[in-house]
Amino acid sequence: MENKVRVLHVSSPLTWRGGEQQIAYLLKGLKEAHPEIESLVVCPEGSVMEAYLTKHDNQHHSYTKRSGLSPSYIFGVLKSIKSYKPNIIHIHDAHAHTAVVIAHLIIGSKIPIILHRRVDFHLKSAFFSRYKYEYKHIQKVICISNAIKTIVSESNIDKDKLELIYSGVDPNRLINTGADIRKELGLDKDKVLIGNIAAIADHKDYFAFIKVIKELRIKNPKIAGLIIGDGPQRNEIENFVKKENLEEHIHFLGYRADANSLIFDLDLFLMPSKTEGLGT
Repeated sequence: MENKVRVLHVSSPLTWRGGEQQIAYLLKGLKEAHPEIESLVVCPEGSVMEAYLTKHDNQHHSYTKRSGLSPSYIFGVLKSIKSYKPNIIHIHDAHAHTAVVIAHLIIGSKIPIILHRRVDFHLKSAFFSRYKYEYKHIQKVICISNAIKTIVSESNIDKDKLELIYSGVDPNRLINTGADIRKELGLDKDKVLIGNIAAIADHKDYFAFIKVIKELRIKNPKIAGLIIGDGPQRNEIENFVKKENLEEHIHFLGYRADANSLIFDLDLFLMPSKTEGLGT
């Protein structure tokens, strides 16, 4: 135990998106290639991440998180820093970033921090939003694309701290398990399925997705749209589908753990995102 390098990973989403999958890859890779590194993950109670970590026997602490900036979660992070005594803290998202910096300040910690930046949203101008990027104990900021590296450079952070490391993909996860989405939804076998697998959020631009499906159906009425994922904009997008009279032709599947298999049932993958962290 004394010879181990202890890394505290901090993740705040309740749902599972690309960033959470990258954490899963990282934990697996560290365990297989670097047995000298020990990992513990802090995540919200009831999150998909908590379920994943439990299933795969990964060390974790889970705390209540009721909002984006949840005091109970911040003090949970603080508790884990004090009890686990990590050599490195690895932050994986914006709310985790806020929680770690506040906890770090409260206890006067000097533990080095690594920040992972996976989204290409521009940094907010508010004082604390800027401060947390320029926080002196952040040793490295991992940017998953040049676009993100450029955006983070807008802050006063030391540019030498920025590291470009692309996100990985495990092709072995793309296995056709024989899922039959047409049968599941009661669709004809000759239906042409056009789908997207992504969170239902503004930057994914599902309004454009729906408009494309509507336009294509004029030429080919056998086309149906599949929205695989969930998110804060779901009700708004469902209402837009109703407004366009497409309820019978666009199907919401919600979050699916077998999404990597469902992709084999699609005839066309349509990703109309306004921005993508790795695709810009």
